[in-house]
Amino acid sequence: MPKAAIKKPIVKTPKSRSNNPILTTLESLKGYPPSLKIYKIPASHCYWVRYYDGIRITRSTKTTNKTEAIKFSKEFFNQLLYNKINGINHIKAKKLTTFMQCVEGVIKEDELAARRDELSESYAKTQKQVLRKYIADFFKDYAIEDIDYPALNSFKSYLYDKDLKTATIKVQFAGLNKIFKYAEIHKFIKTRPHFPKIKQEDDARPPFNEREYILLRKTARSLVDKTFELRAESGKKLRNVGITEEISWLIGFMAYAFIRPTDIKTIQHKHLEIRQKQYSYLWMPIPETKRHGKAIVSMPKAVYFYNKIIELRQKQGIAIKPDDYLFQPQHLNRVTAYRNLARQFDMILEAADLKIGDKGINRSIYSMRHTSLLFAAKRNTSISRDALASNARTSTLMLEKHYLSTLENEDLANALHARDSHKKVK
Repeated sequence: MPKAAIKKPIVKTPKSRSNNPILTTLESLKGYPPSLKIYKIPASHCYWVRYYDGIRITRSTKTTNKTEAIKFSKEFFNQLLYNKINGINHIKAKKLTTFMQCVEGVIKEDELAARRDELSESYAKTQKQVLRKYIADFFKDYAIEDIDYPALNSFKSYLYDKDLKTATIKVQFAGLNKIFKYAEIHKFIKTRPHFPKIKQEDDARPPFNEREYILLRKTARSLVDKTFELRAESGKKLRNVGITEEISWLIGFMAYAFIRPTDIKTIQHKHLEIRQKQYSYLWMPIPETKRHGKAIVSMPKAVYFYNKIIELRQKQGIAIKPDDYLFQPQHLNRVTAYRNLARQFDMILEAADLKIGDKGINRSIYSMRHTSLLFAAKRNTSISRDALASNARTSTLMLEKHYLSTLENEDLANALHARDSHKKVK
């Protein structure tokens, strides 16, 4: 007779029992739903927490201390409640690291704030792009509680290796700080980690000198009605960009009106009044920017370019109303209006070979504001820096440190050369 097969006992591995609670350790939390429980499992020394909300959701508390496990469990429940209120799927949230949960939480809060008009939609959209690009790419697999100074310092090196500007790196760390603030408020972490210092970059955006400004306007006029292809770095075509007559008058207007590029989106005809003293000038009580609401007084030449814009509208058959926007009035979406003009400006810069300024810094439409302040300081030497800064809605410190930094050396050279020019050399 064949020998009876000997049955080997089934030995459960720790892995096979890892999801089975030790029944004697199951405990509900006072003041919370009965389905929220802490417990232990054979395969781990730490306490676990689970909650039923249509599906079973479990987490390790990552602690063997019961008091800390209870605290973790309450925070875990509060986060689930927050997710439910804000429409964040529990299953999706479970797959995310705690860092990415905080990223998505910040994005959701910004979107809600934009709906309440506490933030602009453009800010919320830009912030979303900041958080989901370099930051999420680097930290997506981290638990937020594991991110410390060395990890943040590695992220700093990662950004510098990508040849990003210091200003861009500062924006990334500002976004990170917002994430850690969210994590601290929602009890993911106890305190925020120390951040590495980012070297302050004092290089100002380069303005245009007189010769370059003339070339810029001449190039703009020569390109009117021509179309260019805007391409990505990969060479992929993104869109066509047509150069309009309007951009030529915008360049001239900005050179003598001290406005910021963002003002292009908000200036309406009701914000512009031609006044006459010794010379004609524009009185511009434009909407507040950067907590500055004082009316701007333009240089006289701004009146010429304002009149040219009015002539253009008449040529286009547009009857001007006080509430009409000065630039791109056909676009009620002012972000689109601004982007249209900024793209045209970049194409003109490339065509005129003026894209790169001093010290290899790229110019943009913002360079026109620097040019405006530079022209005013050079042509009106009697005006005080305080008065010029106030009129341009900036501080004297910012004016001297950034806007007029290229003027300082020129003024010093002129003063030094003029001082003893009449004396004979012994």
